[in-house]
Amino acid sequence: MKMKKIYSLLLAFVFSVSAICSIAAVSPNTVFAAPNQQKTAQAKQQNNSPRKKAKIGKCVIDQTGTLSSSDLQRIDNALLENSEKSGAILCVAILNQGLNEKGIGAYANNFADKCAKSNGKGAIVFVQDVKSRKWYIATDKKMKPALGKDSTDNKQHVEYISTDIVPHLKSNDLVKAYSTFAVKAGELAEFYNRTGDAMTVVDTTIEKIVIAIVALVIGYLYASARRSSRVAAMSNVATAAGASDYLNQGSFSLYASNDSFLYQTVTVVPRSKSDDSSDGDMSFSSSDGDHGGGGGSY
Repeated sequence: MKMKKIYSLLLAFVFSVSAICSIAAVSPNTVFAAPNQQKTAQAKQQNNSPRKKAKIGKCVIDQTGTLSSSDLQRIDNALLENSEKSGAILCVAILNQGLNEKGIGAYANNFADKCAKSNGKGAIVFVQDVKSRKWYIATDKKMKPALGKDSTDNKQHVEYISTDIVPHLKSNDLVKAYSTFAVKAGELAEFYNRTGDAMTVVDTTIEKIVIAIVALVIGYLYASARRSSRVAAMSNVATAAGASDYLNQGSFSLYASNDSFLYQTVTVVPRSKSDDSSDGDMSFSSSDGDHGGGGGSY
């Protein structure tokens, strides 16, 4: 009987050791198999996830892939039409790279050189980086004189092109923005190719102020003339030397007067400060001997 018990204990011990060894041998594979399979599944899912492909037209490069086919075609048509009229190639690049001021300027200059190779009369390009919210206008060497003879002229011409474009970039109306670029850049290029000189541009802010002043002066002169004619037509009007001449003596007596101060309301509005993101203002430039242009933020 004792031998049977010893034999049973030995047999149980052997089975326990075998089971422990089996678990030790199998468990590492079992434990690490699930994470490996999960990582593989995630990698496959990422590889199969849809990515927006860059869209390219004849004059447009949309690396973000956000433009619809119809919008891309409309922008392309506007650029091609004004390129044909002006004699210079007009191109647009929409990026999502997060470039800084130096980076987007260098990209735009290089982009202008590449576009100019397809046209013997030069190129003007517009580059927008949606990630850093910066824009840049650049020319190649042949079209650089179209923006003026010095840095001051260059800045004025860049602002002339960009002033009406930047508000549309802020509202994400890219069709309107680049249709405007096509018209304004084409206007400068056409004038330069026709005359050999840069077109004279007027600061739109000063122009609006002058128009407002002239309108006020004209309105004042008209109102004064109208009043004089009406007064002259009145039969009971007579010239008096002073205010007392209009008072009938003895008809009015002032015995006492009292002024009551009730309350006062003061409203303070902080004065707005200008910054680099102002509409169309050029805040930096990467122009050199071979390129004109400048850029800013929106």
